[in-house]
Amino acid sequence: MKTSSFIFAIVLLSTFAFSCAVPIIAQGADYTPLAPLPNTLNTTDNTTADLSTYLPGIFKLLIAIAGGLAALVMVIGGVQYLSTDAISGKEEGLERVNNALVGLLLAIASWLILNTINPSTLNFNLSLQRISAPTAVTGPPDADDDGDGIINSIDQCPNTPAGDPVNAQGCPLSAAVMCMGAISGTMVPCSCPDTECTVIGSAGTGNYSSIPLKAGAGDRVATSLADRLVVMNTGFSATGFTWYVSEAWKPTVNHQNNCHRLATCIDANISSPTAANIKTFIQRAQLMSNLVAVYEVPTLAIKQQLVSAGVPSSNCRASSPGVCVVTAITAPHFSVYCSSCTRTAP
Repeated sequence: MKTSSFIFAIVLLSTFAFSCAVPIIAQGADYTPLAPLPNTLNTTDNTTADLSTYLPGIFKLLIAIAGGLAALVMVIGGVQYLSTDAISGKEEGLERVNNALVGLLLAIASWLILNTINPSTLNFNLSLQRISAPTAVTGPPDADDDGDGIINSIDQCPNTPAGDPVNAQGCPLSAAVMCMGAISGTMVPCSCPDTECTVIGSAGTGNYSSIPLKAGAGDRVATSLADRLVVMNTGFSATGFTWYVSEAWKPTVNHQNNCHRLATCIDANISSPTAANIKTFIQRAQLMSNLVAVYEVPTLAIKQQLVSAGVPSSNCRASSPGVCVVTAITAPHFSVYCSSCTRTAP
């Protein structure tokens, strides 16, 4: 098996030489060999060579050498087999022939295997195509049509005069959009743009104009709240129950709950604030429009009187309908909350 192993080693060496070729070297300058090997020169000038032509030539040459060696060893083995009468000599000659045949088959098999897996493997094309770096894709920035520094996608006051200071929503920080804060004497930015709010009362349009509104109490609320007030007012009108909005947006007094500055709640009142009517307003606001009505009174005595008359007690939270004590107010009234009415503006 020594002969077959030697022939196979030649083929293996040629394959290894090909696989270890570095593409960068393959792209180097051509050279002119002093003693060129057969089939290793460029076909364009037949004088120079590079790795892309030299390696295929070496591979083919080694295959040919392997075939020649196999033939030579078979001849030697045949002569040895015929020239001796000793059994051991004949066996040795026969073994040489067998080993040569095995080596030749291995050489041919190496080519067949590579050609079967991928014929392009035998082309020895070592050139690499240069890959360009991907170009970063950038879209145009969102426009700022009114030039207030707030892009259109989040600008809630799109027609702000140029140069006016604005808040994070693009609405002016002027007296027209400043609201009473939670603490007495403070003012905070607020807004109620047409994209999120609706005018109610006589200045409103459609069904919104039917919502009863006290004069000078603001005339805007969040649209989601306005829709619920329309439903509630329709139910009250059918039964002759009289009520009105006593404060919409923007608030004219200090409020602890920020919903007054967001226009997602209102203050309201009824024409006849008896215990029975207060209880009716609280119940129907919740049943008809899923609104929470909290009747705020300035003293504990008034609350206890109403509770004893059947009005539910409240802790003054927006989720607790009933009567509660707010000592800072001057006159009893309802605060009507909408838990599902949300806005993003301050």
